[in-house]
Amino acid sequence: FRGGLFFFGRSAMTRLEKLFYKIGCNRGDGAEGKFLRVFRQGSISSGMPRWVVYMYKAPDFEDRQGIDFVVTTSDIGKIFIQIKSSWGGAQKFKEHRLYRRGKLKFVALVIVREADTPEIIRSKTLQAISGARRDILEWRARGVW
Repeated sequence: FRGGLFFFGRSAMTRLEKLFYKIGCNRGDGAEGKFLRVFRQGSISSGMPRWVVYMYKAPDFEDRQGIDFVVTTSDIGKIFIQIKSSWGGAQKFKEHRLYRRGKLKFVALVIVREADTPEIIRSKTLQAISGARRDILEWRARGVW
C-alpha cells in the first residue's frame, strides 16, 4: 500500500536491485580473488595430480563466456573453471543458455564460500576438474566428443 512499509516506487526497486547486483558482484569478485590466491597464477599447487600442467586466469573474452580459470592438462587439453560464491549462483549459471546448449557442458563449477580454507578450495577444485576430465574422457571414448 502507498505510504506503507511495503511500497517501493519503480525507482526505489531499481536502486534496490542495483544494490543486490553490486553485492553479488562483490561476492563473486571476492570468491575469484580467494581462488586466485590459493592457486597462484601459473603454479601447480601441492596435491594436484600429475595431469595438471598449468592453471591461469581466463582472458576477458573467455570470462565473458562463463570461464574464470583455465587448467591445462597433459592428456585432454584444457578444462575450464567457473567460480561461484553460492549454490544459487551455480544454479543460475547452469540455467544459462550456453550451458543448456552444451557449449559450457564441461565447465567445472567450483563454489568458493567466504569461510572456505585453502585446503577446502583445493579439494573442491580437484573434485570438480577430476569430474570434468572423467566426463571428457568418457565422451571421447564413446566417440561423442
